[in-house]
Amino acid sequence: MKNFRKGIGLTMILCLLSIFLYGCWSKKELTEIAIVVGVGIDKNENGTYRASVQVVNPRNIISGQQLGGLTGPPITVYHGDGHTLLEAAREVTKEVSRQLHFDHCNLVVIQEDLAKEGIKEILDALERSPDFRSTALISIARGTKAQNIIKTVTPIDHVSAQKIIYGLENTQERLGENIAIELSQLINDVYHVGASPVLSGVEMIGNKAKAASEENAKFTIPLANIKISKLAVFKEDRLIDWIDGDKAKGIIMLRNRLKGTVVNLDWKEHKDAISVSIHRSNVKIKPSYKNGKPTFLINGRFEGNISEVQAPIPLNEPAIIGEVENILSKKIKKMMEESLEYAKEKQTDLARLGEHFRLQYPKEYFQLREDWNEKILPEVNVDIKVKSILRRTDMKFEPFFIKD
Repeated sequence: MKNFRKGIGLTMILCLLSIFLYGCWSKKELTEIAIVVGVGIDKNENGTYRASVQVVNPRNIISGQQLGGLTGPPITVYHGDGHTLLEAAREVTKEVSRQLHFDHCNLVVIQEDLAKEGIKEILDALERSPDFRSTALISIARGTKAQNIIKTVTPIDHVSAQKIIYGLENTQERLGENIAIELSQLINDVYHVGASPVLSGVEMIGNKAKAASEENAKFTIPLANIKISKLAVFKEDRLIDWIDGDKAKGIIMLRNRLKGTVVNLDWKEHKDAISVSIHRSNVKIKPSYKNGKPTFLINGRFEGNISEVQAPIPLNEPAIIGEVENILSKKIKKMMEESLEYAKEKQTDLARLGEHFRLQYPKEYFQLREDWNEKILPEVNVDIKVKSILRRTDMKFEPFFIKD
C-alpha cells in the first residue's frame, strides 16, 4: 500500500513539474517559411499600397558559393496590393507557398512620392506588428519606386537588402553625408515636435531594365546598380527636400551621429589644399532658458589626421599644425552654422534642439511646443564652439615636393 501511495505521489509531482517544461510548440521548419530580408512600400496610382517583399533563396546562394558563381537568383520578390499595409502584405501570400518570416527583415525602403505625402500610417503599421524588428533600417527610394530597389540583383552582396544596409553603414563611417536610421529612432523623431527626421536615400543607376536580371551580377561593370543617394529632409512626417555635401555633413554633426568624414581646407592661395580625415567627434548641446526665450550652446570636439596635401606646407613644424587646426575648426563651425540656418529656413528642427530643450525644461517646452518649428526655431539664438585636434599626418610629415 505504501509503495502504491508513493507511486501516486511521484506521478502527481511529475505531472506538476511538466507544467513548467516548455516544448517547441510553435516551431517552424525551414522548409515551411520564407525568410524576408527587405520590404519596399509604394503607392499605386489608384491610391492603394503596394508591398514588395524580398525573400532570400539560401539554396542558390550556398550552392553558388560552392561552385564559384550563382546557380539561380539569390532573391525572389513578391508583390501585394491593398488599401492598408496589412492587407497588401497578406495579399503576398497568394503568390508564396510558405509563411512569410519577418524576423530577419532589416530594411524598409519607402517610395519618394509616398514619403512626400507622409509616413505616419506606415510607421504605425510597422511598429504595431509583433513580427517586425524595431532595429530595421529605413531609407527612401529617390527617383524610382521602392519595388525597383528591392528587386535589383547586385554583385558582391547578391542580396540587395544586405548591400543597402552595408552601404548605409559604410558611407556613414567613411563619408559622413548619410546616416543609418532605425525604425525606433525614426518613430521617436516623428513623434516629438523638436526633432525632425532625416533619412538616407537610395537610387538606381545604369540600365534599370536589367536590374532584376541575374545577368546583372555577372559583369565587371554592372548593367544596373544601387547607389546610396542624398540625405532626405523631413518636416514632421513629410519629405520636403534633399541635401548632400557639407550641408548634409553639418546636419549629421549637429545630431552627434558623425562617425567619420573628410574635410577639405584651403591654405593661403591654394584651394582645397589639405584633406583631413575626421575619425572621432563629440557634439554636446546645452540648452538655456532666459527671459522666456530658449538659447543653446553647442560644443563640438573633432579629432582627425592630415591625409592628403596638395601644397608645399611644412607639416613638421608644430606652429603650422596649430594653424591647420584653427582652419579646420573654423571650417567645421561654418558647416554647422550653415546647416543650422538651412534648418531654420525650412522650419524643421534637424539638429534636434527641441528634444534637448524638452529634456532640460519639460514644462517650458510644452508651453512652446505648438509654435516651435514655425516661430521659436527660426529666431532661436545658438552659439557654436569647435575644437579640433590633429593627431598625425599619416605616413609622412612634409609633402615630397617641398625642396630642402
